[in-house]
Amino acid sequence: MQSHGDIIFYTYPGETVPHHVVIYLGGDRIFQAPETGQNVGYGTLSEFTGQTATVRQITEP
Repeated sequence: MQSHGDIIFYTYPGETVPHHVVIYLGGDRIFQAPETGQNVGYGTLSEFTGQTATVRQITEP
């Protein structure tokens, strides 16, 4: 289960290198820059349906 502030890396099916990284905010909400050069803003997890999601938590030592 994802926690607020988790980093999610999205990879296209069949690929091995992520193409997009977002910060999970909770519910279906994410924080992201849609494309290089665009302003950072809010989006939804459902924008990436069908893609592989790798989740990493940032923790303090």
